[in-house]
Amino acid sequence: MITVLLSFIFAAFHAITLLAWTTPVLLPFLGLFLITWKQQPAVVRDGFLAVGLTFFFYLFFPHPQGHGWGFRYLHAAYGLLVLAAAGGAVALCREGWSSLVTKALLASVIFGLFVQIPYRIYEMRTMVQPLAMTWNYISTRPCDFVIIRTSDFWYSWDLIRNDPWLKQRPLIFNGDRLTPEQRNNLSRQGSVIVIGAEQVKGFGVILSDPKKSP
Repeated sequence: MITVLLSFIFAAFHAITLLAWTTPVLLPFLGLFLITWKQQPAVVRDGFLAVGLTFFFYLFFPHPQGHGWGFRYLHAAYGLLVLAAAGGAVALCREGWSSLVTKALLASVIFGLFVQIPYRIYEMRTMVQPLAMTWNYISTRPCDFVIIRTSDFWYSWDLIRNDPWLKQRPLIFNGDRLTPEQRNNLSRQGSVIVIGAEQVKGFGVILSDPKKSP
């Protein structure tokens, strides 16, 4: 019962996230589309049902999307939502409200340009910059091998990156996956630096243990 309840809570959150990444006028136009459902072309109705079916599927898909932008599992369905919203706008135009539709579209574009896009830029910068600074720090260590304590901070696995030919130094390893024997072998083959929460907390990454935060 709790699992089902959590699924619906997450579904509501994902629905809000999905709509938050769209232009504001999409939601009222979608409402008009649903009100005029029988007047809409069959292909548009089928497209909207496909979105609903996709969303319904992910109610039972227990995999978090991690650091995806918006609700990434429905990115492929955004076009179908826009098509349905356009159907709602056309239905309003047929009733003689073309001027209102135009003003709503214009207001939505202005809001997107001056509010949504700047905020998303800020949001992306806040998310990406700490990891970019951390990567710059890791990749410039004067050693042969870097071992990252991946359990110390979020998204640390994203920083396990190496030259495909393994020629560029330092080579980077996931500390949580190395055995003591493998660690000893690395130490015998070259210089090793271990990087964990203490070394990267100043860059603003999210630490697994908040007590270690600066």
